[in-house]
Amino acid sequence: MSARSKSPLHPSALSLTDITPGRRIILFNKEYGIMEEAIVISTPRVERRSYAFLDYTTTSLVVDLRSTKHGWTQHHYLTDMGVIPYSGSSSNPRAHWNDRNFTVDARKRHLLPDPDPSLHDSTWDEIDRMIDEDMDRVFAYDDEL
Repeated sequence: MSARSKSPLHPSALSLTDITPGRRIILFNKEYGIMEEAIVISTPRVERRSYAFLDYTTTSLVVDLRSTKHGWTQHHYLTDMGVIPYSGSSSNPRAHWNDRNFTVDARKRHLLPDPDPSLHDSTWDEIDRMIDEDMDRVFAYDDEL
């Protein structure tokens, strides 16, 4: 396990003990910028998934978040959020932090860096725009009902 208790990507990055229900957070990606602003709605918990056909089981720490933009809830892996490091594997036994994502308290928005365009793959922009438009239509339709 890494000796660090929070992501090395930002001095205001949150640690596992900071992820508490009711906290408003920002999931940030160095390449794209703010990926999501959300409210933590559960305590972190262990999730085990078994893949019988591979005789393989994974164990992850996850947390449920509610999007402040769309209102939907979904669970996120704390490793992908940059809150805890990925554990080592047989091919790479050392633990390592997510090198693109970190999570901060929403009140720290003013401390976030600009996205790094040199990391940017613009092909995903169009996909993200279409998804946002589709979700806006879905929620607009729900509001009409």
